[in-house]
Amino acid sequence: MLNYVTASSHDEFVVGTESGILYRMMQANPGKKFYLLQPEILCTDMKKLTLADLERALRTMEYQVELPADTIEASANSIKRMLDVK
Repeated sequence: MLNYVTASSHDEFVVGTESGILYRMMQANPGKKFYLLQPEILCTDMKKLTLADLERALRTMEYQVELPADTIEASANSIKRMLDVK
């Protein structure tokens, strides 16, 4: 989403995901405006993760998630449709 917003020629965006990304969007795109669908959208599970947790998981490959190909394809299509909305 951050890459999409940065590459877009539009200057206003409605953000309907975890509000933590909003700060990064604003920092990377100071001339653009962002609106949250709700005042505060938080994912409590995402807030529990630390950089050390992520580093350990990547180093040890401890938490691998395997999905069927059709689930991966459907998810990719959903994200593509979301990014195509203009």
